[in-house]
Amino acid sequence: MDFKKKREDKDSNREINSPTFLPDSTVPYFGKNYTIKIMVLDKEEKQNSIEIVNDNLLVFVETSDIHLDKEVLKNKIRYLYNKWLNQKAKEIFIIKINKYSKTIRVHSPQTIVLKNLKNRWGSVTKKDTINLNRNLIKAPDDIIDYIIIHELCHLKIQGHSHHFWSYLKQFVPDYQNKIDWLHRNSESLIS
Repeated sequence: MDFKKKREDKDSNREINSPTFLPDSTVPYFGKNYTIKIMVLDKEEKQNSIEIVNDNLLVFVETSDIHLDKEVLKNKIRYLYNKWLNQKAKEIFIIKINKYSKTIRVHSPQTIVLKNLKNRWGSVTKKDTINLNRNLIKAPDDIIDYIIIHELCHLKIQGHSHHFWSYLKQFVPDYQNKIDWLHRNSESLIS
C-alpha cells in the first residue's frame, strides 16, 4: 500500500476533525466535534469566554470583534479556545489522576504539568512528575483515562517491558484499541 493510500485510509477513519478556527467550523473537545458559534453580548462578564451548549462551542466576543478581519478573528478564536482548553484539561486531569492513583494503588504524582506536546501524550519523570499533553482533552473520556492510567502505571513499572503491558492490561484490557484510536486521530488532536 503506498503512502497516499495509507493517508487516505487514515483520514477516512478519523473521528476528530482538524480545526480551522473559523465561525461555523468545528473544534474537538472530549472526543466530539463542536461547531464554533460567535456570540456578541453587551455583558462584560461573558466577553472573551467560551461555553458549550448542545453541539456548539459558543465564543463570546465584544461587539467590535465581529467586524475583525477573518485572520484576526480566527486567531482570537484559537487563543480563547486554547486558553479554555488549558483550564478544562487541568481541572479534569487532576480529578482523574487522583481517582486512578487510588485504583492502581500508587501514590499521587508530586507534580502534574500540562504541555503542548507534538509527539507524545504523556511522560513521567524520575521525580514523579507527570507531564500530560494538553491536547489530550480533545480525545474521548476513555482515551484520556487510558493515557492517565498508562502514566500512573509508570510510577510502579518504568519502561515498556512485557511486565508493564501486563500490569496496564489489568486496568485497561482493551488498551490496544485506545492506541489505535490515537494513531487514527492524533493529527487532528495536535493541530
